[in-house]
Amino acid sequence: EDAYAIKSPFEFAVGAAWSGGVLTVSGDVQYGDLQQATYEELPVATVPHVENFRTQYRSALRYHLGAEFWVQNLALRVGYYRDPIRYVGGEGLADIQVVQDRDVLTVGAGGSLEKAVLFDVAAVMGGYRQIEGGREDHVRIVRVFASMGYQFEIP
Repeated sequence: EDAYAIKSPFEFAVGAAWSGGVLTVSGDVQYGDLQQATYEELPVATVPHVENFRTQYRSALRYHLGAEFWVQNLALRVGYYRDPIRYVGGEGLADIQVVQDRDVLTVGAGGSLEKAVLFDVAAVMGGYRQIEGGREDHVRIVRVFASMGYQFEIP
């Protein structure tokens, strides 16, 4: 059995939200320095050259922004977030050049019908671009989520 343990560094985050009647706006910023991560116990079957966090990963500033607007029983939502690619290769492996970090737009709606049926739909769209060795990857992300529930009263 190949077991290992990674000691993760601290991450720092700050966020804020404001709500005024039918509109809510929120955002947060998070900083993480994976270059400070270390193996507490190195895997036995480690692929050569993958143990150096300091040179193979980059620090990253992630942020999220969002808003929700209520129209009667319907919440309309929009958001944006950036989640940088942290792994950059090197040390005997192909270097990765990040052309565009993960940028994602979210949209959604949710509400209730007759105060009993709850529904929520959302779409997540975005992507990133990177060059690894001689190959360029252009990754597009599209995800759709839907949920429904029934709320009832117990006498």
